[in-house]
Amino acid sequence: MSLFLVYTIHGICMLISFALLTTMTMYLRELLSKKSKKKSTLPITLPTWFPREFYDAHLLVQGFAVIIALVGFLILYFSKEKHFESLHSWLGGAMMLVFGLFLPFTGFSFEENSRESQEKLVKLHRTVGTFIWRISFVVILSGILKLFNIYNSTS
Repeated sequence: MSLFLVYTIHGICMLISFALLTTMTMYLRELLSKKSKKKSTLPITLPTWFPREFYDAHLLVQGFAVIIALVGFLILYFSKEKHFESLHSWLGGAMMLVFGLFLPFTGFSFEENSRESQEKLVKLHRTVGTFIWRISFVVILSGILKLFNIYNSTS
């Protein structure tokens, strides 16, 4: 597979994962919290603005985003290209590390904590998630610039 094709497939997977699906999960809360004011039926205690439908939809869409991002990462990883030699790759690697380690911890640790701690974790989860979402656009732009440089050097 040509290097240009590898970077194109990698970029499309990451765009779908971080720009499209992650953005969808952020707006699901707004949409579903206005639409559904029902009390949560989860076995854990969540704030009243956190309906069960949002939790399920957030996990489902975010799960698809993680799978697509993993496919995009593995396509690039198994290519013959050297890894972590540009700003794009370092920012992307750091973003994926925080995304993969920190956000699931804050999202799945609700049941071990008191209600006050849960509200703090939800706020922390949203803050870090928004930060990662913003950084993802910087990574996407740097990846587009890298793709243009590869295209110009091969033609």
